[in-house]
Amino acid sequence: MELQENEKLITLKQASEVFGLPLFKFYRAAKAGQIPTYTLFNSRKYVKLREIAEIIEKSRASAGA
Repeated sequence: MELQENEKLITLKQASEVFGLPLFKFYRAAKAGQIPTYTLFNSRKYVKLREIAEIIEKSRASAGA
């Protein structure tokens, strides 16, 4: 079974590069529980692109309302 590209787990650093946002914002949001994170076999936190994109889209929509 192959995962779709947006379902793969990526690091917070990779997410910051993909979305062009500062890394500290991802760390802060992860610590506050504002974005879902996943931890596999170490303490490194991972996120799903799809989930982050949905959260960013919702925040932009509510800011424009």
